[in-house]
Amino acid sequence: QAEQRRVAAVAKASKPTIAVFEPSGQGGGSGVVITADGYALTNFHVVQPCGDYMKCGMNDGKLYDAVTVSIDPTGDVALIKLLGREDFPYAELADSDEVEVGDFCFAAGNPFLLATDFQPSISVGIVSGTRRYQFPAGTILEYADCLQVDAAINPGNSGGGLFDARGRLIGVNGRASFEKRGRVNVGVGYAISSNQLRNFLGTLKGGR
Repeated sequence: QAEQRRVAAVAKASKPTIAVFEPSGQGGGSGVVITADGYALTNFHVVQPCGDYMKCGMNDGKLYDAVTVSIDPTGDVALIKLLGREDFPYAELADSDEVEVGDFCFAAGNPFLLATDFQPSISVGIVSGTRRYQFPAGTILEYADCLQVDAAINPGNSGGGLFDARGRLIGVNGRASFEKRGRVNVGVGYAISSNQLRNFLGTLKGGR
């Protein structure tokens, strides 16, 4: 029964997960749709090389056009909008203040751009820490309130969702401890908490 619930949660979270591709097809990352009309969250560092326009694949096997709505370069957040329909599957935002160390979690996304068929890769773990602070990487990308997880977060997972045992969105994956360790997963990943994202959604939707 526990396995069946886990499979159901993964299936639920996979539907709103998107694979984000640069128009040139040379790079990309991940994202997660949060409204039926196609608004999706991802990282600033995912959309930065794309500019105003990108392609997004969903697990229905279709590729959708998308545009950048607004960005928060310091917080490493971007809001994009997928085009072409008004009934996109979307993730339910959970209350990240209720997340506790030891909670089951899983990441859904496109690590190493493996999701060529737009079926997201899933990695499972637990929450290792809450309300972590991550100093800016370089001059930007400061994570003021994030969740630390041991689920594998690798290049390409950026912008994808971190979900709880019920398949609800508790954060957006963005960084992992690659510095001085090489670009391999070492079991320390960070996700911007859903409540911090929720606090800025109105401003992001306003294009500010």
